[in-house]
Amino acid sequence: MKSPFTGKEMTIQKKMRTMSFRKEEFEISFHFYKCMDTGEQFEDDVLFDLNYNQVVNQYRNKHKMKKKN
Repeated sequence: MKSPFTGKEMTIQKKMRTMSFRKEEFEISFHFYKCMDTGEQFEDDVLFDLNYNQVVNQYRNKHKMKKKN
């Protein structure tokens, strides 16, 4: 993905981040693109889904819920 600010390719990075879901906090490995020139962080649809699914899966595990088909 190219930075909307500089037009240069950005690298995918990850860091641990606490995210809220249904009033509960979960620690996930948050994936994002980072513009090395500006320091701005971005998600595309693929990374958004990856991050969101981590939170939802932790919620399901905590509450012993099965995944919907």
